[in-house]
Amino acid sequence: MIRDPFIAMTTAQRLQALFGEHMEAAPAPDGLALGVAECDGKTVRFAATRPEVRTGTLGVAECDALTRFVASAPGQCDAFVFLVDSAGARLDDGLPIQGALRRAMRALVDARLDGLPSLALLGRNAFGGASLLAYALSAQSYSVDTRMAMTGPRVLQKASGVSEAEVAAVITGPARCAQAGLTLCEPGEQPQVLRHWLRTSDQPPSADRARLHARMAVAGLAAHGDDPVLASPRTLSCRRGVTPGAADLMKLADAIETLPSGSAIELGWIGHSGDLRDEAVVQSEYLAALSRVLRERTRSGIAITLRLTDEISGGLMIALAAGATEVVLAPGGRVLTLPPDALQNIFKTDADMTTEHGDPLAAGAVDRIDQ
Repeated sequence: MIRDPFIAMTTAQRLQALFGEHMEAAPAPDGLALGVAECDGKTVRFAATRPEVRTGTLGVAECDALTRFVASAPGQCDAFVFLVDSAGARLDDGLPIQGALRRAMRALVDARLDGLPSLALLGRNAFGGASLLAYALSAQSYSVDTRMAMTGPRVLQKASGVSEAEVAAVITGPARCAQAGLTLCEPGEQPQVLRHWLRTSDQPPSADRARLHARMAVAGLAAHGDDPVLASPRTLSCRRGVTPGAADLMKLADAIETLPSGSAIELGWIGHSGDLRDEAVVQSEYLAALSRVLRERTRSGIAITLRLTDEISGGLMIALAAGATEVVLAPGGRVLTLPPDALQNIFKTDADMTTEHGDPLAAGAVDRIDQ
């Protein structure tokens, strides 16, 4: 049962409640609304996923439109607001959606690093890539009806061997706010939350990684694998076969800060954790923080290559690929979950690396998108 009248609204009604008549829509694909509004004396660019549309989850068209819109936002507005209500990537868009999510993630991280205040207003659902994009922003607001997780609730239930109720107790808005130290938005109060945020959005966010380390310590989380190892002065290696949790992600973030230009991260990790204990500390925020650390380095001129040495899927690759200078498929490296013959949409591959069917899974495939 929906308790929040704002969550029960269509996207158009939500935007009307937030901005009234003081907004102008911009062209956007079906699953996304884009526009500019005046609110509390500030110019706000907004984006909103449209869950009421049949193809309302995040597809390639939506992510690419979001990327262009956000990339041009710094200097053109006072703030960016993203209404996120999506179960994640549109699966029938195939593997190209991972490349599109990577570009959108990079644009949002860059906007934050450029100092653009950004708020994610979370709707009913924010799973997978949608949760990762929401945490690329500088602030998040939860409804009592929100369910947010990097991993879907059914997968969490199966992987952790717990009941549906136990999963719900971790991923719902009240639990998330308690864990992350946020104030839960009261039902129907989103317009007031937005205006309050706009009045205080010039205040810099707290020291992210110190806060995340503290949260992890309180939860008693230990790393799933060994520390990332410097295999050479310029190669940071993550042991193969590990599904990293929050502690692993923070260790990698700390190690990245010491890498010189021309370095590589050899990523043998196979995807983000499906452990409910890692999800309980808001895993999406840890992945976004890792992405931001790496992007800060590469934006400063420190070239860092992400080399995939094992099979990988999910938000871990999106987060790291968004921050890396380039991404390379090493021997044994493979991006999973979607058709291999779609890989050329993420990885630009030399012709002699592909099969007659265009499958670029051979070693040496290099991604130079967004350079």
